[in-house]
Amino acid sequence: MFWARAKALATKIALCAPGTGSSATQFESERRRRLSTNHDEAALAAGEMAELAAALEESARLEEERRAPDEQASSSLAAERPLSVEEEEPPADFVCPITTEVMSDPVMAADGQSYERTAIERWLATKSTSPLTGEELEFTRLFPNHTLRRVIRQWQETARN
Repeated sequence: MFWARAKALATKIALCAPGTGSSATQFESERRRRLSTNHDEAALAAGEMAELAAALEESARLEEERRAPDEQASSSLAAERPLSVEEEEPPADFVCPITTEVMSDPVMAADGQSYERTAIERWLATKSTSPLTGEELEFTRLFPNHTLRRVIRQWQETARN
């Protein structure tokens, strides 16, 4: 990084140096060319962010559609069996800190915490910080937490019986 800045500074100095045949107008035209390139990159990044946001919205819509039949089936099952006086509370590790609901597709973020995939993807679409601590995440890649998913499913099956 230091050498790249030093090289850029040396280029600027060379462009304005007397006796090089360069003038301030050449320096200004080079500066405008670079600004234009930076503007193009910013526009490209903005387009990519818009695509990502659209993809996340589509993912959330598809997730809701996927869950709708499950929720209808579970509501009809709930109508068939009487509710117990006290429903068993899920362990805290099974609950997403963003949605405060039991996770169905837990993923682990760079802060070491597990979140519901759709919730953390929506969070990371606009932020690069931990939802729990507010600290900057080293990276935004998410990793499936297969073990937690398996344990949650076992707990749910046990609670049904």
